[in-house]
Amino acid sequence: MCFKYDRNLVFGIIASILFVVLGILLVLIFIQPSSLKRPQCKLNKNSFGVCVNSSDCIADNNNFNDDKCGNSDSFICCSFDDVIPESEKKFKNHKNFKFLSTSRCGLLNNYQVSINNNTDGVFSYLVDLGIKTESGEVNFTCSGSLINEFFVLTTAKCVLSMESGFNLSLVRLRHYKGCENNNCENISSFKIIPHPEFDPDNLTNDIALIKLVQPINHQNHQLSTICLPFGIEKVPNIMNAVDSNLLSHFISLPECYTSLKNFNRVNNSSKVNLMPLYEDNQFCAQTRAGVSTNCSDQLGSPLQASSIIKGQNRIVQYGILSDKSQFCELPQIYTKINSYLSWILDNVDS
Repeated sequence: MCFKYDRNLVFGIIASILFVVLGILLVLIFIQPSSLKRPQCKLNKNSFGVCVNSSDCIADNNNFNDDKCGNSDSFICCSFDDVIPESEKKFKNHKNFKFLSTSRCGLLNNYQVSINNNTDGVFSYLVDLGIKTESGEVNFTCSGSLINEFFVLTTAKCVLSMESGFNLSLVRLRHYKGCENNNCENISSFKIIPHPEFDPDNLTNDIALIKLVQPINHQNHQLSTICLPFGIEKVPNIMNAVDSNLLSHFISLPECYTSLKNFNRVNNSSKVNLMPLYEDNQFCAQTRAGVSTNCSDQLGSPLQASSIIKGQNRIVQYGILSDKSQFCELPQIYTKINSYLSWILDNVDS
């Protein structure tokens, strides 16, 4: 038995299938569930919020089941600042995520203007780390960054004794206008939390937390915290490196697959011994051509960039200075924070 090929029939079937597929796509695009539309709601007399699933709001004091969001058991009226961004949602179920949410971190006004003009107070999340020598002298050779009111982020090399007789003894909080008139706060009671798999030979897992005994006071000390890159997978091409001198210079990221070891300059010639770079956990950054710098960044200092989060300019930290050379033309080695977000969350608490 044979069938006669009917071109019109075949074309009709194909057209019908395409029409159905197109209809499904239009439904998915234009007919969204109410949870995705996020209607606005009134939190109180003077402020508004948005209706979201209760699991998508970090605040504990929002309005539940009061007809503001359709009298739904699962939706609440959440303030705009407390809505968890889509990029953060893979971390939101962690019990400590609420301590590091991007709702209130990195809020610095006129960031780029301040970078260029070296305005006081821009880097008030920076922390100086005092290393005590055998003679009792304290040298601030390392730094770190405040990530919340209890925790400082730095390198394991800075908090562990790399040489006999040297140890971390002091955490210095920098106030809004630096340390003029002795207005810095020195803290000697803290707990160090280095990464358990830190290897000082190849600098893998060179990351640590410092937990302060008492939380910082934002109002009295005019301190700020820096954001971490939750949900941001790619490291920006251009960032800023800052140290405790409240200076910043632009950094570009070359394609760098080796880290630097034992760099020496002999008779104006360079000798570099190379070792493998652990790309998943480290990256290289180099001073941008034409930008003057003294290359004096302290170990543990942040590499950061300005990013838009919830419609606001925020400062996000992507790297921690792990290894450096005194010569500006050579790249520096940074610990990649993206690779350690889960470890950081596991070790921060209230």
